[in-house]
Amino acid sequence: MGFYSSKLISDNCHAFFTKHHGIQKADILSLKKSEFSKISFSTNKNLEYISNYFGVKPNDLIFLTQTHSNKCFTLDRARIYKECDFIPTILKGDSVVSNIKGKVLCVTTADCVPILLLDKKTNIAGAVHSGWKGALNRIVENTLDVFENLGSNRKDIVAVIGPAISQSVYEVQSDFVSEFRKQNPSHTQFFEFGENTTFNLPRFVLSKLKNFGVENIEELSKCTFINKEKFFSYRRSTIQGNIENGRQISAIKV
Repeated sequence: MGFYSSKLISDNCHAFFTKHHGIQKADILSLKKSEFSKISFSTNKNLEYISNYFGVKPNDLIFLTQTHSNKCFTLDRARIYKECDFIPTILKGDSVVSNIKGKVLCVTTADCVPILLLDKKTNIAGAVHSGWKGALNRIVENTLDVFENLGSNRKDIVAVIGPAISQSVYEVQSDFVSEFRKQNPSHTQFFEFGENTTFNLPRFVLSKLKNFGVENIEELSKCTFINKEKFFSYRRSTIQGNIENGRQISAIKV
C-alpha cells in the first residue's frame, strides 16, 4: 500500500504516503530555492501522483522549511496573494494551518512525527512536523492557537498522528532527558529507564494534543525505523553508517 489514512478524516482528503511516494532532501532544497529544473524525475513523478490523488494541480501543494522550530504559518485568504506564489511553495515554519479551499498542506518526515488536523465545521486544516525540539517548544500548542484564531473550536478538531519512530528503538542520553525534566518533571513519564533509556515521541505529542483541548485523536502506530520496506528513517540510516536523503510526505487537503 502506498499510503495510510484514518477513518477520522475523509478518504482522498488526507494521506500519510510511504517512501514509495516520497521526496528527496536535495529536491526539498531545490524547492526552497525555486530551482524546479533541478528536481529529480522520481520526486516530480511523486508530486504528480500526490496531486492526482487529491485532484489538484502541483501548484496547490504547500510545503514547509521545517527547521525544528515552533513556528506555525497561517495561510488564510487575507495573506494568500501577498506572501505566496504557488509553484509549489515552501513556507517558513514547521506547521501550517489554512482555510483556503483546494490547497494541500504537506509535511515531510523520516522519524519525526507528522500530524494532520481538520475541523470539518469550519473547513480549517493543518499539517505539523514535530520532532522532539518542536514538541518541547510548543509547535503543537502554537498550531492549535492558529486554528482558534481562524475561528475553530478545539473540541471540533480531529488529529491523526502518522508514522514515526517508536519508543522501542528511540534510545536517548541523559542530557536529552534533562531537557524534558527541566521543563516539566512529569515529562519523565514518556521515558522508559533501564539498560538503555528510550523516549516515546508519538505519545508525548499525543499528550500535548489532549492537554490542549483536542479530544478526537488517532495514532496510527507505524514505526518508521522498524519498517524499512515502507519508510525512510534518519536514525536507522545513521546507525548503519549511511545518510538518509529520503522523506515521507504526509498531506491534508483543505
